[in-house]
Amino acid sequence: DLKKVEKIDKVFELLTAAEAKVPEGSAYAQRVALIAEYIDPLKDRRKQLAMPRDNVPRAVLVTLEDAEVTLDGKLDEAAWHKLRTYPLRNLVTGKLTKIRTRFHIFWSKGSLYMGVVCEEPDMKNLNITAKTNDDTGIWNGDEVEILIETQVHAHYQLCISPSGALADIDHRNGLKTIWSSNAEVGVHQGEKAWSIEIRIPI
Repeated sequence: DLKKVEKIDKVFELLTAAEAKVPEGSAYAQRVALIAEYIDPLKDRRKQLAMPRDNVPRAVLVTLEDAEVTLDGKLDEAAWHKLRTYPLRNLVTGKLTKIRTRFHIFWSKGSLYMGVVCEEPDMKNLNITAKTNDDTGIWNGDEVEILIETQVHAHYQLCISPSGALADIDHRNGLKTIWSSNAEVGVHQGEKAWSIEIRIPI
């Protein structure tokens, strides 16, 4: 569980102690060097965790048991219009992003629904790198990611491409790309934005 700065610091403290113990040039030193290389990305993770989280938007989850949503990505049903709009902000400055992204969220009949609108002044040049579900190339292009953390899980990761392709991953005890969230996704590409409707069964 490496979600706290103190635990990451302890990892690097143990690494430093191991590096001091092994003979230089030995097989043990080579193994420790491999471990050091493997955990190096934790340095960036530590920086992220150390940042203040005052600017993270907090959404209120409402229940709309009578909601009727056609998952076509258009967010034109009455249910979406009943909800508050939450804009994304820069985590460091707290300011709204220059190109706006906003989302809505509600609960209905055992599922979490999210609607996301991504403004895009250059829709003709959207960078779509995945057109089929579970295509790991999705991270090389434009996408929206939804991360869901629970008390017993590291997190689940759902990535949605402007094409409507979905890649979902379970991050408990590793990275399980064969896991399926059973989420349903609809994506719409408009003139100045692309938008997502997603139903995630819980």
